[in-house]
Amino acid sequence: MKRAALWYCLAAAAWCQGDVELPLDQAVTIALRNNRLVRNAEMEVRKAEDEMALTRTFRLPKLSFYQSQLLTQAEIVFPRGAFTVLLPIGAVIAQQAPITNPLRPVTLLTAQVSQPLSDLYRMGLGINVRKLGRDVARQKLQAQKQAVSNEVKKAYYAIVQTQSALGALEESIELYREVDAVAAERLAEQAAEKPENLEIKARLAKAESDAAILRQTRANQKEQMNELLGRHPRTEFRVAEIRTPAGLYTSLPAARARALAHRPEVRVAHLQQQHAEYDRSLQRAEYLPDVSLTFSYMSPFRANLLPKHLGSAGLLVSWDPLNRRRRHELPAKSQSVEQARSGVSEA
Repeated sequence: MKRAALWYCLAAAAWCQGDVELPLDQAVTIALRNNRLVRNAEMEVRKAEDEMALTRTFRLPKLSFYQSQLLTQAEIVFPRGAFTVLLPIGAVIAQQAPITNPLRPVTLLTAQVSQPLSDLYRMGLGINVRKLGRDVARQKLQAQKQAVSNEVKKAYYAIVQTQSALGALEESIELYREVDAVAAERLAEQAAEKPENLEIKARLAKAESDAAILRQTRANQKEQMNELLGRHPRTEFRVAEIRTPAGLYTSLPAARARALAHRPEVRVAHLQQQHAEYDRSLQRAEYLPDVSLTFSYMSPFRANLLPKHLGSAGLLVSWDPLNRRRRHELPAKSQSVEQARSGVSEA
């Protein structure tokens, strides 16, 4: 309630300031700043950038800790003669000797560092996919900005056109009033006929009626403009004079090339095709085995029978060649590539 009251107070204050000239560039800037769809597209770009940054972190080594508790009694059995045999006295251990750890809490602390090797290729493809997703989001943002800008310009030009027509009509009304006054004087002097005076009054009345309609039309157009700008509908403003920009008229091939180069839809179509191709390559890379370089360390606490420090290093290889799900996913990715190519042709 407080925010709504504050918003209405600010809008009323802006409305009470009177007519303020609103240039076209300023109107476009205000609309882009306050438009909800543009803000959503900007958030999509930031989200795509965060996803790309997150994907890059997968290249870093993974550090994991594991702490466990023994649930069974630890027992080590030394067979007869396990250590050595002395000729005078025989085996040091004359018979099988089991050694057990008492039942008490024992903690095993395990740490492992894993650096993916074969996954680096897949991660590179994933980063490229995220980059293309970010670029697509940027182009969609640009397309949304262009759409909002076009709507604002159409509404602005409509107000300018209505204002121009109203100005010409008001000049005609002034002229009709002067002619009506002259005709009234001539009619009083009996120098003119009454039908002539009635015709002038009819034209004057029609012009005043048309002017009232144009004023209402201009008021409605200003309300629509304020809605596009995200302002209070009753905010008063006046449009500025429109000047023809320099270099507007050019050859048709140059204009067509410039339009194609600046169309976000064409860029989005090409980016989506690249995205589909990278996505298919990423799916093919799923057939490769996962190879990682690992280093493990284990340290048991309160376990007298186990070594205090155990370290190991090696390669961890995992592969699932019998996964049938991949056989169906790869053709689907190929179909997505063909669809993206068709989208480029249509764009």
